[in-house]
Amino acid sequence: MFSGENPKLWITNCEDYFDLYYVEPHMWIKVATMNLSGAVARWVQSLDHRGHQFSWEQFCKFVLDRFGKSQYEALIRQLFRIHQTSTVQEYIDKFLELVD
Repeated sequence: MFSGENPKLWITNCEDYFDLYYVEPHMWIKVATMNLSGAVARWVQSLDHRGHQFSWEQFCKFVLDRFGKSQYEALIRQLFRIHQTSTVQEYIDKFLELVD
């Protein structure tokens, strides 16, 4: 399921699924959009109403433009605000979580 968080990971998971189950490329968008929820599902409906056919690459660019930028900016803000408040290992774990 994709609800707007971590769009790059969702795209990678979709492509792994398509490869694993031999999904034909012309079906990728239809299969991927079956697993959307909330605001993302409503957003995709607005794309469909325009009556355009998109390639998977175009669709991924739309997803990243819409859901990736705000997440990136939020992660950068968190990265600049991270402080060690407990063990060094916990700080390292939090840092790596944000960077990855």
